[in-house]
Amino acid sequence: MTDRVKIFINEQAVVVPADHTVGSALAVFDRSLSETLSGGSGYFTDGVGRRLSPDTVVEEGMIVRTVSGGRSTDAPAP
Repeated sequence: MTDRVKIFINEQAVVVPADHTVGSALAVFDRSLSETLSGGSGYFTDGVGRRLSPDTVVEEGMIVRTVSGGRSTDAPAP
């Protein structure tokens, strides 16, 4: 296993330690956006729109998108 992985956050490549979570990878990528999402003003999705927990451990090639201003709960949208 490699100790670093390349993931994509909002279509930008980011290289982070393999044990990072989606939330901690976002903090590396964009601290301001990370603070916005951790404050409950948005959420994460994978490449096809499924919600991700900020505690999801990153994987090589993972696609993460951020949605700001949306509901931060895990409940599906109506």
